[in-house]
This record gives sequence, C-alpha cells and structure tokens, in this order.
Amino acid sequence: MPEHQPAPAVRPVTVADIPAIREILFAALDSGELRGTTSRDLNHELDLMQVRPLGMLVSLAGDEVAGFFDPEYPLLAVHLPFRRQRHGTRLVERALADALEQGAAGVDL
Repeated sequence: MPEHQPAPAVRPVTVADIPAIREILFAALDSGELRGTTSRDLNHELDLMQVRPLGMLVSLAGDEVAGFFDPEYPLLAVHLPFRRQRHGTRLVERALADALEQGAAGVDL
C-alpha cells in the first residue's frame, strides 16, 4: 500500500522563490513541455515576479518549491520529481478559490 503523503502546501510567491521557480521553468522549457514559450518569455515572467508577485503561487514539498502557477500569464509548471503528487491540482484549486473570492468567474489554464 502506498505511503500516505500530506497534501502539498500552496502559498503566494515571494522574491526568495524566484531561483527555484527559474529552475522549474527552464527545466520544463528544455524538455519541450512549454511549446510556444521562449526563454525570453520566461525571463520576462521572472522579471515581473520581482515587481508584481501578486496572484502567483508556489506549491511546496516540505520547504522546497515543487511547482509554480501564474494565473495571469497563465503558466503552470511542476518540477519533474514532484509530479503525480497533486501539486498542479492544489495550485489550480487555490488559484480558482482566490479568483472566485475576488469575483472572477474562474482562471485560464
């Protein structure tokens, strides 16, 4: 029987998260998972995090950033070792709850 894992924690992005998010995003880009996205796009997104992290979320595995979601872009990525552990689901659930609380109809994926 699989070992029970606690649900991933989700919280707003902080500037301290940017190096981990950079690693996640560029790993996804390098593996071909972000079709239509360029390294320039990702660098622009990372620059924006310095000035407007509002609405952006990270999922945590312990203290480690496992995934990232920016509903404004929209861009969702989960680091390969943390996939299939509900990080993406939890990020979307939190973003949807935040959007509904603010009166929006939903989030784009």
